[in-house]
Amino acid sequence: MIRILHDVLSGELREEILNHNYDDAETNGLGDFWYNQNLLNLKFDSVKAILKIVNDYVDLSDMAGFEMHHNYTDYVSYHVDRDEVRFLETGEEKHPMVSMVYYPLIKELNGGTFYTDHLTVEPKTNSMIIFPSVMFHGVSPVIRGQRVSVGINPWPNAPFGYERTK
Repeated sequence: MIRILHDVLSGELREEILNHNYDDAETNGLGDFWYNQNLLNLKFDSVKAILKIVNDYVDLSDMAGFEMHHNYTDYVSYHVDRDEVRFLETGEEKHPMVSMVYYPLIKELNGGTFYTDHLTVEPKTNSMIIFPSVMFHGVSPVIRGQRVSVGINPWPNAPFGYERTK
């Protein structure tokens, strides 16, 4: 089931996630960043607030960590969230526990629509989409304006690309 939520974070937390620094994260070299943090040891108040909300809809008690990335681009091809390194090397499909996109900033936007086979969502500042990680989705090109999104994918185990960097 897809959930669309509005007024997700306070102004201070929205600024924290908008300006997040990835210096303390592991990377898989594909644009994603890994944090080895579960629900009990989350370091970032903004991520903690988001995952607490998501936990109301999807049980995250077995979460070992999460991937996170900011997207400032105007287009994301149709895809499914999965362990990309494992898929590229073995063809095996592993998916996060759930997928979500949070929008800390949308300004004078034309385009940049989130879509699936059955739904389109016009992003709005401080809104979030929670959806099954096996669902194909994408983003239409931005014609005008600014769109910043943050993807967060909790996992029960570190995806393959991060497991091998240790």
